[in-house]
Amino acid sequence: MNIPVPPTPVRRIVRDPLYLLAVPVALAVLGLPAWVLSLFARWRWARTPARLFGMAYAAVLLDVSIVFACWRISLLTATGRAPRSRWTTLHQQALDRHLDRFVDRAGRWAGLRLTVEGDEALGGGRSAYLVLGNHAGVGDSLLLAHVISAYLHRVPRIVLKRMLLWDPAMDYLLRRLGAYFLPSARVPYARRQELLAQFVRSVRDGEGVLIFPEGRNWTPGRHDEDREEAIAEGEDAVAEWLGDHPRVLRPRSGGVLRVLAERPDTVPVLTAHRGLQHLTGVGPIWAWLREPTPVTVAVLPAEGLDVSQVGDPRKALADNGVQQWLDEQWARIDAWLAGA
Repeated sequence: MNIPVPPTPVRRIVRDPLYLLAVPVALAVLGLPAWVLSLFARWRWARTPARLFGMAYAAVLLDVSIVFACWRISLLTATGRAPRSRWTTLHQQALDRHLDRFVDRAGRWAGLRLTVEGDEALGGGRSAYLVLGNHAGVGDSLLLAHVISAYLHRVPRIVLKRMLLWDPAMDYLLRRLGAYFLPSARVPYARRQELLAQFVRSVRDGEGVLIFPEGRNWTPGRHDEDREEAIAEGEDAVAEWLGDHPRVLRPRSGGVLRVLAERPDTVPVLTAHRGLQHLTGVGPIWAWLREPTPVTVAVLPAEGLDVSQVGDPRKALADNGVQQWLDEQWARIDAWLAGA
Protein backbone atom coordinates (compact mmCIF):
# COMPACT_ATOMS: atom_id res chain seq x y z
CA MET A 1 0.00 0.00 0.00
CA ASN A 2 1.45 3.37 -1.06
CA ILE A 3 1.10 6.37 1.26
CA PRO A 4 -0.43 9.27 -0.71
CA VAL A 5 2.07 11.98 -1.62
CA PRO A 6 1.09 15.33 -0.04
CA PRO A 7 0.99 18.55 -2.09
CA THR A 8 4.21 20.45 -2.74
CA PRO A 9 3.68 23.10 0.02
CA VAL A 10 3.20 20.36 2.61
CA ARG A 11 6.35 18.58 1.44
CA ARG A 12 8.31 21.82 1.75
CA ILE A 13 6.94 22.80 5.17
CA VAL A 14 6.79 19.38 6.85
CA ARG A 15 9.01 16.88 5.05
CA ASP A 16 12.01 19.07 4.28
CA PRO A 17 12.73 20.13 7.91
CA LEU A 18 12.37 16.50 9.04
CA TYR A 19 14.73 15.51 6.25
CA LEU A 20 17.33 18.02 7.43
CA LEU A 21 17.12 16.58 10.94
CA ALA A 22 17.34 12.97 9.78
CA VAL A 23 20.23 13.26 7.31
CA PRO A 24 23.04 14.06 9.82
CA VAL A 25 21.86 11.17 12.00
CA ALA A 26 21.80 8.80 9.01
CA LEU A 27 25.27 9.89 7.87
CA ALA A 28 26.68 9.36 11.37
CA VAL A 29 24.96 6.00 11.87
CA LEU A 30 26.21 4.74 8.50
CA GLY A 31 29.53 6.54 8.22
CA LEU A 32 31.08 5.57 11.56
CA PRO A 33 30.58 1.79 11.15
CA ALA A 34 31.77 2.05 7.52
CA TRP A 35 34.99 3.73 8.65
CA VAL A 36 35.62 1.35 11.56
CA LEU A 37 34.94 -1.77 9.50
CA SER A 38 37.13 -0.48 6.66
CA LEU A 39 40.10 -0.66 9.04
CA PHE A 40 39.60 -4.44 9.14
CA ALA A 41 38.57 -4.89 5.50
CA ARG A 42 41.52 -7.24 4.82
CA TRP A 43 39.52 -9.86 6.73
CA ARG A 44 36.47 -11.35 5.02
CA TRP A 45 34.24 -11.03 8.10
CA ALA A 46 34.54 -7.23 7.96
CA ARG A 47 34.73 -6.67 4.19
CA THR A 48 31.08 -7.23 3.28
CA PRO A 49 29.61 -5.22 6.21
CA ALA A 50 32.06 -2.41 5.38
CA ARG A 51 30.82 -2.39 1.79
CA LEU A 52 27.19 -2.43 2.94
CA PHE A 53 27.61 0.58 5.22
CA GLY A 54 29.82 2.31 2.63
CA MET A 55 27.25 1.90 -0.15
CA ALA A 56 24.41 3.09 2.10
CA TYR A 57 26.49 6.09 3.21
CA ALA A 58 27.26 6.95 -0.43
CA ALA A 59 23.56 6.72 -1.33
CA VAL A 60 22.48 9.06 1.48
CA LEU A 61 25.32 11.44 0.59
CA LEU A 62 24.17 11.42 -3.05
CA ASP A 63 20.61 12.24 -2.05
CA VAL A 64 21.49 15.12 0.25
CA SER A 65 24.11 16.49 -2.17
CA ILE A 66 21.49 16.69 -4.92
CA VAL A 67 19.03 18.46 -2.61
CA PHE A 68 21.61 21.05 -1.53
CA ALA A 69 22.67 21.55 -5.16
CA CYS A 70 19.05 22.30 -6.09
CA TRP A 71 18.70 24.76 -3.21
CA ARG A 72 21.93 26.45 -4.29
CA ILE A 73 20.65 26.80 -7.86
CA SER A 74 17.43 28.33 -6.52
CA LEU A 75 19.46 30.85 -4.50
CA LEU A 76 21.73 31.75 -7.42
CA THR A 77 18.75 32.24 -9.70
CA ALA A 78 16.76 34.26 -7.16
CA THR A 79 19.69 36.61 -6.52
CA GLY A 80 20.45 37.08 -10.21
CA ARG A 81 23.85 35.39 -10.06
CA ALA A 82 22.65 32.72 -12.50
CA PRO A 83 20.36 33.59 -15.42
CA ARG A 84 17.00 31.88 -15.56
CA SER A 85 17.89 30.64 -19.04
CA ARG A 86 20.48 28.29 -17.47
CA TRP A 87 18.00 26.73 -15.02
CA THR A 88 17.73 23.38 -16.83
CA THR A 89 21.43 23.27 -17.74
CA LEU A 90 22.51 23.83 -14.13
CA HIS A 91 20.28 21.01 -12.91
CA GLN A 92 21.52 18.68 -15.63
CA GLN A 93 25.12 19.47 -14.67
CA ALA A 94 24.27 18.81 -11.01
CA LEU A 95 22.82 15.41 -11.96
CA ASP A 96 25.95 14.43 -13.90
CA ARG A 97 28.38 15.75 -11.29
CA HIS A 98 26.81 14.08 -8.27
CA LEU A 99 26.12 10.76 -9.98
CA ASP A 100 29.73 10.67 -11.20
CA ARG A 101 30.84 11.21 -7.61
CA PHE A 102 28.47 8.51 -6.37
CA VAL A 103 29.82 5.98 -8.88
CA ASP A 104 33.37 6.89 -7.83
CA ARG A 105 32.61 6.58 -4.10
CA ALA A 106 30.64 3.37 -4.54
CA GLY A 107 33.53 2.00 -6.57
CA ARG A 108 36.07 2.78 -3.85
CA TRP A 109 33.89 1.81 -0.90
CA ALA A 110 31.77 -1.05 -2.24
CA GLY A 111 33.40 -2.29 -5.45
CA LEU A 112 30.81 -0.87 -7.89
CA ARG A 113 31.94 -0.84 -11.53
CA LEU A 114 29.82 0.86 -14.19
CA THR A 115 30.35 0.62 -17.95
CA VAL A 116 28.23 1.92 -20.84
CA GLU A 117 28.40 0.30 -24.25
CA GLY A 118 26.66 1.09 -27.50
CA ASP A 119 26.55 3.31 -30.54
CA GLU A 120 28.42 6.57 -29.78
CA ALA A 121 26.68 8.25 -32.72
CA LEU A 122 23.48 8.29 -30.64
CA GLY A 123 25.05 11.03 -28.53
CA GLY A 124 25.06 13.45 -31.47
CA GLY A 125 22.43 15.69 -32.97
CA ARG A 126 19.54 17.41 -31.23
CA SER A 127 16.58 15.12 -31.99
CA ALA A 128 14.26 14.31 -29.12
CA TYR A 129 14.66 10.71 -27.96
CA LEU A 130 12.15 8.20 -26.67
CA VAL A 131 14.34 6.08 -24.39
CA LEU A 132 12.89 2.68 -23.54
CA GLY A 133 14.48 0.82 -20.64
CA ASN A 134 14.05 -2.46 -18.84
CA HIS A 135 13.06 -1.98 -15.20
CA ALA A 136 15.03 -4.15 -12.76
CA GLY A 137 16.92 -3.65 -9.52
CA VAL A 138 17.41 -0.71 -7.21
CA GLY A 139 18.29 2.75 -8.48
CA ASP A 140 17.86 2.14 -12.20
CA SER A 141 15.80 5.33 -12.68
CA LEU A 142 18.70 7.58 -11.64
CA LEU A 143 21.19 5.32 -13.44
CA LEU A 144 19.39 5.69 -16.77
CA ALA A 145 18.82 9.41 -16.18
CA HIS A 146 22.59 9.68 -15.86
CA VAL A 147 23.09 7.71 -19.09
CA ILE A 148 20.64 9.94 -20.96
CA SER A 149 22.39 13.07 -19.74
CA ALA A 150 26.07 12.08 -19.79
CA TYR A 151 26.16 9.66 -22.75
CA LEU A 152 23.22 10.61 -24.97
CA HIS A 153 23.63 14.31 -24.17
CA ARG A 154 19.91 14.85 -23.68
CA VAL A 155 17.95 16.42 -20.83
CA PRO A 156 16.29 13.44 -19.09
CA ARG A 157 12.49 13.64 -18.93
CA ILE A 158 11.41 10.58 -16.98
CA VAL A 159 7.99 9.00 -16.44
CA LEU A 160 7.92 7.79 -12.82
CA LYS A 161 5.56 6.59 -10.12
CA ARG A 162 4.23 9.41 -8.00
CA MET A 163 5.36 7.80 -4.73
CA LEU A 164 8.97 8.69 -5.65
CA LEU A 165 8.14 12.31 -4.80
CA TRP A 166 8.64 11.28 -1.17
CA ASP A 167 12.38 11.29 -1.91
CA PRO A 168 13.58 14.93 -1.79
CA ALA A 169 16.28 14.38 -4.43
CA MET A 170 13.74 12.96 -6.89
CA ASP A 171 11.26 15.66 -5.93
CA TYR A 172 13.61 18.58 -6.50
CA LEU A 173 15.96 17.48 -9.28
CA LEU A 174 13.88 15.28 -11.56
CA ARG A 175 10.76 17.42 -11.21
CA ARG A 176 12.77 20.50 -12.16
CA LEU A 177 14.14 18.63 -15.16
CA GLY A 178 10.57 18.05 -16.29
CA ALA A 179 9.90 14.51 -15.10
CA TYR A 180 6.31 13.28 -15.23
CA PHE A 181 5.09 11.68 -12.02
CA LEU A 182 2.10 9.51 -12.79
CA PRO A 183 -1.07 10.79 -11.08
CA SER A 184 -2.99 8.72 -8.58
CA ALA A 185 -5.29 6.00 -9.84
CA ARG A 186 -8.10 8.02 -8.26
CA VAL A 187 -7.69 10.59 -11.04
CA PRO A 188 -10.17 9.81 -13.86
CA TYR A 189 -8.67 7.91 -16.78
CA ALA A 190 -9.48 10.66 -19.31
CA ARG A 191 -7.73 13.24 -17.14
CA ARG A 192 -4.66 11.02 -16.76
CA GLN A 193 -4.45 10.61 -20.53
CA GLU A 194 -4.81 14.36 -21.00
CA LEU A 195 -1.98 15.06 -18.52
CA LEU A 196 0.28 12.53 -20.24
CA ALA A 197 -0.46 14.10 -23.63
CA GLN A 198 0.42 17.54 -22.23
CA PHE A 199 3.70 16.17 -20.91
CA VAL A 200 4.59 14.64 -24.28
CA ARG A 201 3.75 17.83 -26.17
CA SER A 202 6.10 19.74 -23.85
CA VAL A 203 9.11 17.67 -24.94
CA ARG A 204 11.62 19.70 -26.94
CA ASP A 205 14.59 18.87 -29.13
CA GLY A 206 17.62 17.95 -27.06
CA GLU A 207 15.52 16.04 -24.51
CA GLY A 208 15.05 12.34 -23.88
CA VAL A 209 11.82 10.87 -22.54
CA LEU A 210 12.53 7.77 -20.44
CA ILE A 211 9.76 5.19 -20.17
CA PHE A 212 9.79 1.80 -18.47
CA PRO A 213 7.21 -0.11 -20.56
CA GLU A 214 7.17 -3.04 -18.13
CA GLY A 215 5.49 -0.76 -15.61
CA ARG A 216 7.25 -2.23 -12.58
CA ASN A 217 10.53 -3.81 -11.55
CA TRP A 218 11.26 -7.28 -12.88
CA THR A 219 11.70 -9.97 -10.26
CA PRO A 220 11.54 -13.75 -10.76
CA GLY A 221 8.40 -13.82 -8.63
CA ARG A 222 6.62 -11.15 -10.64
CA HIS A 223 7.58 -12.87 -13.89
CA ASP A 224 6.06 -16.12 -12.62
CA GLU A 225 2.93 -14.29 -11.44
CA ASP A 226 2.43 -12.65 -14.85
CA ARG A 227 2.85 -15.97 -16.65
CA GLU A 228 0.44 -17.76 -14.33
CA GLU A 229 -2.09 -14.95 -14.74
CA ALA A 230 -1.80 -15.15 -18.54
CA ILE A 231 -2.39 -18.92 -18.40
CA ALA A 232 -5.39 -18.49 -16.10
CA GLU A 233 -6.94 -15.90 -18.43
CA GLY A 234 -6.39 -18.03 -21.51
CA GLU A 235 -3.80 -15.69 -23.05
CA ASP A 236 -1.67 -18.50 -24.42
CA ALA A 237 0.44 -16.28 -26.69
CA VAL A 238 1.39 -14.00 -23.77
CA ALA A 239 2.17 -16.97 -21.53
CA GLU A 240 4.34 -18.49 -24.25
CA TRP A 241 6.17 -15.18 -24.79
CA LEU A 242 6.88 -14.89 -21.05
CA GLY A 243 8.07 -18.49 -20.96
CA ASP A 244 10.50 -17.78 -23.77
CA HIS A 245 11.81 -14.56 -22.14
CA PRO A 246 12.38 -15.23 -18.42
CA ARG A 247 14.63 -12.20 -17.78
CA VAL A 248 12.06 -9.48 -18.52
CA LEU A 249 8.39 -8.69 -18.01
CA ARG A 250 6.22 -8.20 -21.07
CA PRO A 251 6.24 -4.52 -22.08
CA ARG A 252 3.03 -2.52 -22.35
CA SER A 253 2.53 -0.25 -25.31
CA GLY A 254 0.16 2.40 -23.89
CA GLY A 255 2.72 5.05 -22.87
CA VAL A 256 4.96 4.39 -25.88
CA LEU A 257 2.00 4.69 -28.22
CA ARG A 258 0.98 7.99 -26.67
CA VAL A 259 4.47 9.47 -27.08
CA LEU A 260 4.84 8.35 -30.70
CA ALA A 261 1.35 9.51 -31.62
CA GLU A 262 1.83 12.97 -30.08
CA ARG A 263 5.46 13.37 -31.14
CA PRO A 264 6.17 11.12 -34.17
CA ASP A 265 9.50 12.92 -34.67
CA THR A 266 10.99 11.40 -31.51
CA VAL A 267 13.72 8.83 -32.15
CA PRO A 268 13.24 5.53 -30.24
CA VAL A 269 16.36 4.36 -28.37
CA LEU A 270 16.66 1.10 -26.46
CA THR A 271 18.56 0.78 -23.19
CA ALA A 272 19.22 -2.37 -21.21
CA HIS A 273 21.14 -2.86 -18.00
CA ARG A 274 22.44 -5.85 -16.11
CA GLY A 275 24.10 -6.20 -12.75
CA LEU A 276 21.22 -4.73 -10.73
CA GLN A 277 18.39 -7.06 -11.70
CA HIS A 278 19.00 -9.64 -8.99
CA LEU A 279 19.18 -7.08 -6.15
CA THR A 280 15.63 -7.80 -5.02
CA GLY A 281 16.12 -8.27 -1.29
CA VAL A 282 18.54 -8.30 1.61
CA GLY A 283 19.99 -11.71 0.72
CA PRO A 284 20.83 -10.92 -2.93
CA ILE A 285 22.24 -7.50 -1.97
CA TRP A 286 24.46 -9.12 0.66
CA ALA A 287 25.65 -11.71 -1.86
CA TRP A 288 26.43 -8.95 -4.40
CA LEU A 289 28.46 -7.02 -1.83
CA ARG A 290 30.51 -10.14 -1.08
CA GLU A 291 31.41 -10.52 -4.77
CA PRO A 292 30.42 -7.33 -6.66
CA THR A 293 29.61 -7.85 -10.34
CA PRO A 294 29.91 -5.05 -12.91
CA VAL A 295 26.88 -2.97 -13.85
CA THR A 296 26.65 -2.63 -17.62
CA VAL A 297 24.29 -0.43 -19.62
CA ALA A 298 23.77 -1.01 -23.33
CA VAL A 299 22.44 1.80 -25.54
CA LEU A 300 21.07 0.62 -28.87
CA PRO A 301 19.02 2.08 -31.72
CA ALA A 302 15.46 0.73 -31.59
CA GLU A 303 14.76 -0.10 -35.22
CA GLY A 304 11.95 -1.65 -37.20
CA LEU A 305 9.00 0.63 -36.38
CA ASP A 306 7.31 2.84 -38.98
CA VAL A 307 6.26 5.74 -36.77
CA SER A 308 4.08 7.19 -39.53
CA GLN A 309 1.79 4.16 -39.11
CA VAL A 310 1.26 4.63 -35.37
CA GLY A 311 -1.72 6.89 -35.86
CA ASP A 312 -4.43 7.66 -33.32
CA PRO A 313 -3.60 6.23 -29.85
CA ARG A 314 -7.30 5.58 -29.26
CA LYS A 315 -7.27 2.84 -31.90
CA ALA A 316 -6.71 -0.79 -31.01
CA LEU A 317 -3.05 -1.56 -30.36
CA ALA A 318 -3.18 -4.53 -32.74
CA ASP A 319 -3.91 -2.13 -35.60
CA ASN A 320 -0.64 -0.23 -35.38
CA GLY A 321 1.96 -2.87 -34.55
CA VAL A 322 3.46 -1.08 -31.54
CA GLN A 323 2.89 -4.00 -29.17
CA GLN A 324 4.48 -6.48 -31.55
CA TRP A 325 7.41 -4.12 -32.09
CA LEU A 326 7.88 -3.72 -28.32
CA ASP A 327 7.79 -7.49 -27.86
CA GLU A 328 10.59 -7.75 -30.43
CA GLN A 329 12.68 -5.08 -28.66
CA TRP A 330 12.22 -6.79 -25.28
CA ALA A 331 13.23 -10.09 -26.86
CA ARG A 332 16.48 -8.33 -27.81
CA ILE A 333 16.94 -7.20 -24.20
CA ASP A 334 16.26 -10.71 -22.92
CA ALA A 335 18.85 -12.13 -25.32
CA TRP A 336 21.38 -9.48 -24.25
CA LEU A 337 20.78 -10.31 -20.57
CA ALA A 338 21.21 -13.99 -21.35
CA GLY A 339 24.64 -13.26 -22.80
CA ALA A 340 25.99 -11.94 -19.49
